[in-house]
Amino acid sequence: MSAHVEAETLTTFEVTGDGSRIRLNATASDGAPVSFSLPTDCLRQMVMTLPRIAIEALRRQHDDSSLRIVYPAGSWHIEQCTAHEGTFIFTLSTPDGFEASFGFGQSKMRALERSIRDANARVTTVPPVLN
Repeated sequence: MSAHVEAETLTTFEVTGDGSRIRLNATASDGAPVSFSLPTDCLRQMVMTLPRIAIEALRRQHDDSSLRIVYPAGSWHIEQCTAHEGTFIFTLSTPDGFEASFGFGQSKMRALERSIRDANARVTTVPPVLN
């Protein structure tokens, strides 16, 4: 038997001392506190899946398949990865603290540089942005 909980808002989160599990705390539609606990491996799966879910929900809400979620850039930094020679870690952050890091090999870094240079040389029309 599975349980179905209608949550209205996420409230807090907790991480176990050893980092092996996380707990998401929320408020149910009837106002009662609810929570669920996941192993960290599930959290990694959620992090990869949630952006796709958010885009799909946004597009369905507005019946517009061209919409995308755009986050304002706050800062970024690039580091050379000591564990993998020739790999750079490119970290992007938003002003409110969202952060994601991506690994780039040297050829991808050069391609990114070309893309930025090319984007500056052309004007592109983009759909409305909702975030």
